[in-house]
Amino acid sequence: MTPPHPALSHAALLALAATSLLLLGCGDGADTTAASWSGTVRDSAGLRIVEHDGVPEGLPVWTIPDSAEVRIGSLEGTGPEVFGRLAGIALLSDGSVVVADAQSTELRAFGADGDYKWSAGRKGEGPGEFISTIARITRMGGDSLLVSDGGGRNMVFGPDGAYSRLLRMTEPQEGFGRSRIIGVLGNGSPVGVSSILLAGDAIPTGVTRGEETVGTLDEAGVLREGLGQFRSREATIVVRRDGAGAISSMEVRLLTMGRGSVFAVGATTIVAGETDQLALFRYDLAGGPTVIIRVATAPRLADADVRRQTAAMDSNAIVPDTLPAYETVRMDNVGRIWVQEFVPVYDERAPRWWVLNGDGAFVARVETPRGFDPLAFAGEQVWGVRRDELDVPYVERHRIVN
Repeated sequence: MTPPHPALSHAALLALAATSLLLLGCGDGADTTAASWSGTVRDSAGLRIVEHDGVPEGLPVWTIPDSAEVRIGSLEGTGPEVFGRLAGIALLSDGSVVVADAQSTELRAFGADGDYKWSAGRKGEGPGEFISTIARITRMGGDSLLVSDGGGRNMVFGPDGAYSRLLRMTEPQEGFGRSRIIGVLGNGSPVGVSSILLAGDAIPTGVTRGEETVGTLDEAGVLREGLGQFRSREATIVVRRDGAGAISSMEVRLLTMGRGSVFAVGATTIVAGETDQLALFRYDLAGGPTVIIRVATAPRLADADVRRQTAAMDSNAIVPDTLPAYETVRMDNVGRIWVQEFVPVYDERAPRWWVLNGDGAFVARVETPRGFDPLAFAGEQVWGVRRDELDVPYVERHRIVN
């Protein structure tokens, strides 16, 4: 069988996976594993296909206790521990944590014990300044920090908060879209996603989904041959026209609880997927994908009760016909994949997480405190953001109990 072309779409790869399963099932010596946590495994031409009938029963349960080892934040005051809207955190090798406050457009570093260390950044257009709110933060090699703002700029800061340089990514030329850098591999290669919502002059009506291509960037910030293509978040396009019929403005409205694409970047691995179904694609430094993980899930339709409860929270919400199969994915510092359960926006319970190893076998189920979002991992410790009943954000460190 010919290895899959790296630029094949997720749909084509899923079709290839299904074909591979049929062909391999008829051959002699097929490498099949039926263990409940490992799933059914087959390898062909360098592609490992892992299929699970569902989330296995009886998984070990890991717990993130309600009480944090370290908690940074305050409800009142003017100090650095008072946060607005947080865009993310990055964990440095010495245990320090850098917090990106989108509201104040500022980076703030705290030691492993929570003591304040330094601040950097402000709103502006100069070096080390943010054109608009901070969108994301990620750690690079050598404890450098890659910070992106809503204006499309990607800036590198040192571990002491000193501005270093711009990291550029070329915008797509085919149509209306927005490119972004989502992380950096251990070898220093930036990973970007090129997103195209509209191609050509035609403006779609109703619910639409753009195309997102993930891959590494070259020195000029151009996306190398894409590793894979995925469909972006469900949205509707609202077009306003003037008296002559010309387009005066266009607004993209994301669907509440809409399905879309998700990505996670590790030291040597990129994981990508769409939330339509629990199917994840693992790409390694050599390209790929090298692993396809599929977990059977029953589609959940947005019935009248879902729409009623969503409208009670937001009367302007647009709800899709089918809800996501899962919420998002993360990668920890040892290459495991964390998959977050989808929980409707009106449901106040804490979502569970499922952990899989890089080969696609289930490892554990994780129970988290309500309002806690795990973002950065260091062995048995996890840093994340937790919101209290007043929606005030705190940065916390917990120890995973297993």
